[in-house]
Amino acid sequence: MKKNIGTALAAGALTAAALAGSAVQAQAAPAGDSTAIAACSFQDTEATMQDLPTPINHHLLTLTNTGDSRCIAYGAPWTTFGARQDPAGVVEDSQPQSTVVLDPGQSAYAGILLSSAEGSGGHRAANIRVALSDRDGGEQRGGHVLSALPDTWVDNTVRVTYWQSGVADAVRY
Repeated sequence: MKKNIGTALAAGALTAAALAGSAVQAQAAPAGDSTAIAACSFQDTEATMQDLPTPINHHLLTLTNTGDSRCIAYGAPWTTFGARQDPAGVVEDSQPQSTVVLDPGQSAYAGILLSSAEGSGGHRAANIRVALSDRDGGEQRGGHVLSALPDTWVDNTVRVTYWQSGVADAVRY
């Protein structure tokens, strides 16, 4: 379900201001340039997560290129929560027009809608497992486990956006 875009953009601007200086935003891949660039992996990136004050029930997942060469953040992150075995659904409307290329030091962002407003039928997640997508959209081996933030409540409506080059795009869904 889409949120009020004005509210989401204001929240994105607030979050972007909070993150200012912590990472450089990614760029979209120039046409024909992506085949020579490797998919991002956890050998050359670091994932972090933070709770967002708005929109409610949202976290922001940040993937930062810590390597020495460019990589592409393909598709959406594969995320599972606590004991849940099936990955979160993907917000298809969030698919960007091009892939997100990360130069060293740059970051990509994915929004995670944790639960519906009612929050019923869910569970508290002690951790969140994140895996990256390969060039073909499949899940790469060797995911990364992040400790869940306090009071992370997840239900069966959990959804994640595609990787975005900016915070505002990641939190608008």
